[in-house]
Amino acid sequence: MNKTNIILTIVVILGLMLSGCATTTKDTSKQNIKVGYLPLTDHFPLMVADAKDMFTEANVEPVKFSGWAALAEALASGQIDGAHMLNTLGIKMVSSGFKGKTVVLSHRGDIALVTTEDITDVQQLKGKTIAVPSHFSSHYFMLHNYLTKNGFDVENDVTLLDVAPPDFVATMASGSVDAFIGSEPFPTLAESKDIGKTFKLWDEMEIEGLNGLDCVVVFKDELIQQNPEIVQDYTKTIIEAGQFIETNPKEATALASPYMLNLDPALIEKSVDEPKYRSSYDNLFPKADEYKRLQDYMLSIGSIEQGIDIDAFVDDSFAKKAYQELGLEIPE
Repeated sequence: MNKTNIILTIVVILGLMLSGCATTTKDTSKQNIKVGYLPLTDHFPLMVADAKDMFTEANVEPVKFSGWAALAEALASGQIDGAHMLNTLGIKMVSSGFKGKTVVLSHRGDIALVTTEDITDVQQLKGKTIAVPSHFSSHYFMLHNYLTKNGFDVENDVTLLDVAPPDFVATMASGSVDAFIGSEPFPTLAESKDIGKTFKLWDEMEIEGLNGLDCVVVFKDELIQQNPEIVQDYTKTIIEAGQFIETNPKEATALASPYMLNLDPALIEKSVDEPKYRSSYDNLFPKADEYKRLQDYMLSIGSIEQGIDIDAFVDDSFAKKAYQELGLEIPE
């Protein structure tokens, strides 16, 4: 075979390969939507749903962010259509003029305060530097509540540093912080590397009545109004993915690993399946009363100047229909 024929053969083979790839492209008849997330077990249902190709009404493109500020900016500027995000950040965005609603939770629980090994008593945190994901995170308000109840003047007794969650472990390893409060898998990762230890779990620090409320799914009003069928399918799929995680943690963590910095699936499984760290995905129904309790705390410490209409922000109609379609009882 001469050189020309060889080249032609290669071109034909490449063409066949590319045409084969084309069969896996997204359905062009469906609308494309972008949904932001962070590589946390908080956003596990999106990862599982995408990996298992569970969404049916839209081509959902998960967009990974490292920190909350960048995710919030992307949502506010219209670069993404929705996000798995901190409910407190959603409240802050709406109070600043963003038009959006929360339709379903992404998880409950799983937050931990991780400290260096030498810290054995809460009073030893005085004078220390603690990393938080954001000053508008539920983690921050949980930490504020815990320290205040233990006699701290939070503004003066500790230094709080905003750190992107994927950087928690490296920041502690460098000695820049003495502790961090964050979501899994980073507390478990810190322990696995002997960089820190779990000092307190979320249920020991939580503001009363929140029941593990943390990350939720927020969509722009425009998408909700113009394409409610997409929002309905998304909500139902996230709830269904949560049920799958609960009953198939090993398979679910293997599916999620590529979305979560390719961490060892066994480590991810430990961070969601052991009772010590338990993140739960079986009660994703949004309850306005829980959001109100958290907003009241934000107002009480001056994090926001004016509250929002929580009943308008929390649209539970999609979740109600989803639970009914899935044959599940709405959690009390």
